[in-house]
Amino acid sequence: MHFPVFAITGDFEDLHPTIKRKYANSSLVDSSNLFYKINSLVKDEQLYLESEIKINSLAEKLNKSVHHISQAINQNTGKSFPDFINSFRIQEAKKKLLQPKPDTIFTILLEVGFNSKAAFYSAFKKNTQQTPSQFLRRIKNDVIR
Repeated sequence: MHFPVFAITGDFEDLHPTIKRKYANSSLVDSSNLFYKINSLVKDEQLYLESEIKINSLAEKLNKSVHHISQAINQNTGKSFPDFINSFRIQEAKKKLLQPKPDTIFTILLEVGFNSKAAFYSAFKKNTQQTPSQFLRRIKNDVIR
């Protein structure tokens, strides 16, 4: 099981040495404030629903460099930009799958920003350790019990 790293201070003492070395020469000293802005923007404007969302557009909206956006996400979540965005998409997909009469999985994956069934299934399994069908079966079994 993977637990994200949350950097609270500017010295990032809690980060894995590899990540520390990766950003040793960066001009971004404290990524937690920038990450808060990124996270809020992505959530509040539901940018994750845009299938063509790119790190460049996020950098433009926040008037920051792509490198700093990437660094803030990586240091505060341990995820890449696509994995960060996909985690929001999967949360949204799970909500839609749990509706009393959910749309088809294909319709849902398009609604939450994925362009292909393969990408959706891969991200869903990466985030939940199960396929969407397994997720639904588990929920139905839990309700029956």
